[in-house]
Amino acid sequence: MEVNDFILKYGKRSNELQGKTAKPLEQYSFKMVKITIPQLLQESKFKEIAEKLLKIKNVEDNQNLINFAIWVGDEIEAINKRESELLSTPPDAEMIQAGIHKLNTFGIIGTLESLSSNILDWDKLLKLTYYDVFIKLLLNKTTNDIQKNYQKIMLEKSKQRK
Repeated sequence: MEVNDFILKYGKRSNELQGKTAKPLEQYSFKMVKITIPQLLQESKFKEIAEKLLKIKNVEDNQNLINFAIWVGDEIEAINKRESELLSTPPDAEMIQAGIHKLNTFGIIGTLESLSSNILDWDKLLKLTYYDVFIKLLLNKTTNDIQKNYQKIMLEKSKQRK
């Protein structure tokens, strides 16, 4: 059993550390949830994560820190899963042929652009809570899906009239 597997198996996820309790991650800024925390997790900088989320200085390196890191990792994983289930739409053949995959290279910038094409707004968007940005993205996706379905319905009706 690898060290990471051991930690995940025997650690207990906890959003508490040194007498402070973290809010659900969706209540932190979009930048914190989608950029800062994932990068720190990837680099195993658990103390820095605790400092940023809980505003703790001199984080103790102990089992409770590991439990907190497990909680953060689980929260990020749940957020990514929810995004995948609710925000993504498989591209149709025409979009693939047009090169939709090229947008993947822009990462989070593509999300910011979809919310505002004004680059001056991007800093403001990054400061919004993750939840607010997620809800706006879900609203946009739902609206686009409805419009796409409506266009198909109207196209079928026009074909039937002919």
